[in-house]
Amino acid sequence: MAHHQQAGHPPQGTTSSRDGALARERVPWRTRLIYGSGDLFGGGAYNIINFYYLIFLTDVAHVRPALAGIIVLASRIWDAVSDPLMGSITDRTRSRFGRRRPYFLAGSVLIFLAFALHWYAPAFASETARFAYALFSYIFFATVFTLVMVPYSALAAEITLDYHERTRLNSVRLAFSLGAGVAAALVPMPIVRAFPTPQEGYLAMGIIFGLLFAAPWPVIFLHIRERPELQTPLPSQAAAQPAFRRWTRFFLEPLQVRAFRLLVGMHLTAYLTIDVLSALFAYYATYSLGRPGMLNLLLGAVVISQILFLPVYTRLSRRLSKGGAWRVGALVTGAGTAALYLVPPEAPGWLLYGLAAWVGAGLSGACMLPWAIFPDVTDVGELAFGERREGSFSGLMTFFRKVASAVALFLVSLILDLSGYVAPESAGSAAQLQPESFVQATRLLLSFLPVLLLGLGSVAARRFPLSPERHRQLLAHLAHRRVRGLDSPEARRVQAELERALV
Repeated sequence: MAHHQQAGHPPQGTTSSRDGALARERVPWRTRLIYGSGDLFGGGAYNIINFYYLIFLTDVAHVRPALAGIIVLASRIWDAVSDPLMGSITDRTRSRFGRRRPYFLAGSVLIFLAFALHWYAPAFASETARFAYALFSYIFFATVFTLVMVPYSALAAEITLDYHERTRLNSVRLAFSLGAGVAAALVPMPIVRAFPTPQEGYLAMGIIFGLLFAAPWPVIFLHIRERPELQTPLPSQAAAQPAFRRWTRFFLEPLQVRAFRLLVGMHLTAYLTIDVLSALFAYYATYSLGRPGMLNLLLGAVVISQILFLPVYTRLSRRLSKGGAWRVGALVTGAGTAALYLVPPEAPGWLLYGLAAWVGAGLSGACMLPWAIFPDVTDVGELAFGERREGSFSGLMTFFRKVASAVALFLVSLILDLSGYVAPESAGSAAQLQPESFVQATRLLLSFLPVLLLGLGSVAARRFPLSPERHRQLLAHLAHRRVRGLDSPEARRVQAELERALV
């Protein structure tokens, strides 16, 4: 088990500086593996949804692309309430199991139900009824995702305070996420094709992956512990505020932190890129290349490359800072997607797989580093607000992640609809011949929208102010302030200096 001792006594295997900040802290591999296994759900579920859900809705559930986009967008309106609210709830939870862990047990059952129902295509004659069911199942899934993943992401900041150990912890987490992504790329369609109809196949796939995604959560509940020195009592003034005022405070105040806003810029542009690529690869392979059989292998090349390059970005973050390493990943990804536009349909397979792996090598950093930065930004939150608000920050990060997915899928589905998409005559029939306007729209979106997005994210990464040295100074100041407050001119000077740089 990953136990942490009381404040003032660093965990075994660490050293402490005279000011009380942790100077060196090693997270055991067992803790990294158990914690990281939770992102089988966080990464795997959304990979499957991004790869196959839009084409499932249009070609199997027979919902028009524009309505499919509305389904995703409507669920994100709900997320605008549920994600920050869950962040506030988990920050304010006080139980003998801590603030985050009680939600993992409830989630383990609900994850299975939500993911299985997500892939059920009812045979309603009315498109309105099919649309209503898809909308319900998507919102149910989004709610369960929020219930589990908001406290899970918040927990990363409470396992270790060390700048570089947080990168290692989140690289293991992302390895599980991407491992699930490999399965998401390679396994769903063989399962679907093993059944007589696509409707039966997609439901069976949802049941199998629902069980996989639910399995780690009881283990995480039993083995991961929160740091006791960060389990502060609720501020009396916050408890006295009306519920709506508390909710708006927890939603809006994190956005006042400059470091958090810049992190959101990196996170949002990276995951918009991932969602655009994930949604379009199926159409690109099927209708642009005319090789639907390559889809699984192309997606597999992307995800396997992401896993292989995780150690590279872990090392780069030590040499360049986390923001600098993120910019390298953005440059590599943009170059790879732009090259895809130049590839003719008759290109050799090795070239297509090579470009897919190139894109994956860049996405490795774009995926992992925002979550490695996230725990450091929650420390800035304590500097700004005088209390730990990992849940509130996590709720907003989860919300922005879902917004990225919703906006990407809605805009992509709308553009595909307007560009002349022609639905197949029946589910499981041969690929429908598409007009040239649709093929060109697919290629342009796949190739150049990521370049634009990652360029914007690189501006935020360049301005990100939290270096390893400044983070060490921040931890030392926070440790001093927890014990002594701002008890000297020097402490007040450091507080003001850090606020100018980070808040």
